[in-house]
Amino acid sequence: LETVQPITKLVAPWNKEFWYTLGQTHQKLGHNEKAIDVYLEGLSVWQPDNLMEALTAVFSEVNGDTSGLKARMKAAANSLANFEPGQYQPPETTTGQVVLAELFTGCECGPCAAADFAFDALRDYYPRTRLAILEFHQHIPRPDPMTNYDSDARYQYYGANFGTPTVFINGTDKMVGGGPKIVTKNRFTLYSHTIEKHLKAKPGYHISGLADLSQDQVKIDLQIKSSNDQPDSEKNPLLNIALVERSVDFSGSNGVDHHAFVVRKLVNGGEGKVITIDNQGLTLSETIQLKAVEIELADYIKEYAAQNANRITDTEGWKNPPIKLNRDNLAIIAWLQDAETKAVLQAFYYDVPSAAAAK
Repeated sequence: LETVQPITKLVAPWNKEFWYTLGQTHQKLGHNEKAIDVYLEGLSVWQPDNLMEALTAVFSEVNGDTSGLKARMKAAANSLANFEPGQYQPPETTTGQVVLAELFTGCECGPCAAADFAFDALRDYYPRTRLAILEFHQHIPRPDPMTNYDSDARYQYYGANFGTPTVFINGTDKMVGGGPKIVTKNRFTLYSHTIEKHLKAKPGYHISGLADLSQDQVKIDLQIKSSNDQPDSEKNPLLNIALVERSVDFSGSNGVDHHAFVVRKLVNGGEGKVITIDNQGLTLSETIQLKAVEIELADYIKEYAAQNANRITDTEGWKNPPIKLNRDNLAIIAWLQDAETKAVLQAFYYDVPSAAAAK
């Protein structure tokens, strides 16, 4: 029990042998109520016979019969399905690291629901000064009209050999798998555990900047400074800049209606561009034409639909795809990534003021 306790919160609920063994261990120690909680968690997604039989037996032993078992199971399921992440407590001292979390998902992907809801919880839990989030939509297993040229390119950058949902934390920690909404807490806990590890690292770079919306274009000004103590392999990193919508409303078959930080444009493509940062740092500017982005999104949808007509039905939103950008709901995310290891070295997030707010 002492050995497995630290990892219990990270174990997937469908790992039936783990939950059965843990429950049995608690029973042998006389922790019957704890055993009941363990079995209930192991039964949250499906109901293997060994777990159900063990739960029924210990519940009857504790309560005299099984008359309240169904209500207890329903309450446990509701608690998991309506998971709240709580309030983030910042440490007394911080390293200045901003972690980048990337989710490859799809609105027609059933198992993506847990990952999507977990990313919503990450968004609500962490401030953007600690965590920047990107969501790249994919045509997995069926077409998704929020996919675009750049989400395809980013998928290719990481090897294009994985399904959805797949999460990359700071480019190097890869986590595959999701489930229904009831698995949200488990996915959030797993992602958060990895994020916290990266937050403890001291970054070799600092990124700051501004973004303004005027005349239907977003002008981005960035300042990048180096701490001069990073290894040689990180001294010419890849610069990536993403234009995201903080929320996109679209209903797919997996029950997720609101999609956070949907990537609409990658300024330097899926890989980024190599930059050189000297002792004085680097200042650079980029401009994104919003109408041009919408045209590109529309062209991608038209091209994909023409090539994959057999996969698309009217119920999948292709007649009115969500390609119109909400000018009041945009953000810029910039990050530096090691060209060899793909490790994200530092990230930066900035909400784009609306044109009305700028006036």
